[in-house]
Amino acid sequence: MNPGLFIDPPYAMISNQLPANPMQVLLSKLSEEQPELAQLLTTMQQQRQQQTSEAIEPLDAEIHWREQSEQALSELKRAKAVNNRLLRIVDDLKEALEQQANFEDALAMALGACPDCWGESVDCPNCAGRGRPGHFAPNPAQFNRWVLPTLRRHPHLLNGLLTTRRQSN
Repeated sequence: MNPGLFIDPPYAMISNQLPANPMQVLLSKLSEEQPELAQLLTTMQQQRQQQTSEAIEPLDAEIHWREQSEQALSELKRAKAVNNRLLRIVDDLKEALEQQANFEDALAMALGACPDCWGESVDCPNCAGRGRPGHFAPNPAQFNRWVLPTLRRHPHLLNGLLTTRRQSN
């Protein structure tokens, strides 16, 4: 034991350890023996505690700031990953839409229809709403690619169409 702590040996022996707060034991002893010195030490202890808490507050603020920064960075990374996935989806959709538009144009050319509105819009600058299938001359290459295979496999469709057409004339 350190004799400079002014701890009663019997107290230390009874508890078999130092008191929980040796400074309190010291202050209580001093207040009995030298009240002025005890008051001075109490004031010094309070100032030290205040300085320690002030030193801890900026450290706590820095720790809090770092935790918030790390959390924000983590959320930003997740958002970036989601954004990248969404951009890939948008790119895939654009490509699918472009392929669909190309197919629609090819089919319209095969059938001699307006590729812009298929004859459905009177405001169409290409056909003024008259461009239904058959209005324009079919594109032979597109006709051979998209229509002719069906007519070859199902010639009865052509016979039925010719019969219907003759009856309507």
